[in-house]
Amino acid sequence: LVFYPRDKKGIQYKGPMNVEAILKFLEAARRPFVHLHSHDDLNEVLAHHGGSAVVGYFPNLSALAVSRNFRRFLHAAYASLEQDPLRTVPFAVVTNKRIADDLYLNPSQLVRLFAWNTTYAYPNKTISAPSQLLKWIQTKSSEPLLKRVDLHGHKSLRFGRHILQGSGMSLIAFLPRSTNHHAYDKAAS
Repeated sequence: LVFYPRDKKGIQYKGPMNVEAILKFLEAARRPFVHLHSHDDLNEVLAHHGGSAVVGYFPNLSALAVSRNFRRFLHAAYASLEQDPLRTVPFAVVTNKRIADDLYLNPSQLVRLFAWNTTYAYPNKTISAPSQLLKWIQTKSSEPLLKRVDLHGHKSLRFGRHILQGSGMSLIAFLPRSTNHHAYDKAAS
């Protein structure tokens, strides 16, 4: 199954072969990004996608000649569907300066990744290539939600180090040692 957007190369569907998943892919391919008109729109997108979204600021989107950065962002949104056909990390666009300011977006920080309980600013003020943006998104969004910490003595020192390196939120569960870590591995993936 390959979807061909207008004037773009085809996007191969690599997801589950069931009607619901294919329809979700087609909807995402037809509308590769969500236009955010308010902060509430972002909250809704985050609520429906596990707290993750890639948001770009393109103030002149309505102009006849769209920017090179927007075209690369759009190409990245399309290309991401091949790795993420169910659009677990959606792409969104802000054109309003006030909303962009609220989201800490500006002409020198065009893109932010909102991920569960933190945000990451794209390190460059231009998008050099869609593949670079996708690589950055994948690197930042693949940080594990759960992390197993084996403690052999010096527990408080290790706890402190792991908690300080994290997002500021922690859940500590004391589980018996076992050779079967299936439940943990499933939750962490």
